[in-house]
This record gives sequence, C-alpha cells and structure tokens, in this order.
Amino acid sequence: MASFVYSIGAEQIALQSVIDWVADTTILVMLVDSGYDDTVADQDDDFVDEPSGADALANEIETATNYNGGDGGSSRVALASAAIARDDGTNRVRFTANDFTAPGWANLGGAANRTIESAIVHKRGATDDTDAPLIVHLDVATLTTNGSGVNLTFTVDGVFYLQT
Repeated sequence: MASFVYSIGAEQIALQSVIDWVADTTILVMLVDSGYDDTVADQDDDFVDEPSGADALANEIETATNYNGGDGGSSRVALASAAIARDDGTNRVRFTANDFTAPGWANLGGAANRTIESAIVHKRGATDDTDAPLIVHLDVATLTTNGSGVNLTFTVDGVFYLQT
C-alpha cells in the first residue's frame, strides 16, 4: 500500500486558490476503512463525497464508538502548526504538521469497532463534503479500534513532500 497526493489537492495548494497549507484552519484528517484504501482510492478523485459513491465519505469509520464523522463531525481533526519547508539537501519541499498524539482520537471503538486502513487529509468544503477537496491519502498500519486512543505520526518527510 502507498500514500499519495490527490491531483486536485496538488493543484489547489500550488495555486493557493482554495487551499493555503499554512494559513487554513479547516484542513482536516478523517479515518477510513478498507473500502477506500489505496487500491480503491484514485489520485483523480476530487472530493470527500464523490458522485460515484466509491469515496472517502462512504468508508469513513463513523460507526465506530466515539467517532463522529461526516461534514462538520468532531472526529475530523484539524492539522496544527502546518508549515512548508524547503530542503536543498534532499531536493524536497516538505508539507508538515504536528503529529496527532495524546491521543489524536481518544477511546475509539469498544462497543462498536472498525478497522482503520487509511487517513485522508482534506479541506472542509464551503457547503459540505461534495465540495471538500481531497489533499493526501495516507496509508497507515491497519488497526482495529478497541476503545483505546489512536495516534497518527507523520514521517520525517512530513505529511507529504514534493520532489524537485
């Protein structure tokens, strides 16, 4: 499995027309199951809620105990301390943010559990999930919720990077 940047996310960050990685306070992370892992998700998908129905929204883990998903759901956690850093040594531009720890999502599952396969970074839509642009699809270690906290730790390269 692999992580990737969605085309619409790259375009809108580059143009800063809709997404300003550093200044936006509505760049969120949602958790999804295997129905939208990297074998199903497509880099050409545009929004959290795609007309086809094979999308991030349909596979959000919202039936897990203590996960409140959907547009405006409290379990979609905002990035904190987002930054952009150029590294001439590796020829990369890193898009970073704080890890989600302590935990990022507290007490997920227990009474009703779901298996987390991916984390989706997106910007909250102006209207709802039908206009919420996708940014990054993060492959995570498969985890079945059990009532414990769930953390998300980004790599040393940040949430994602561009190679120059």
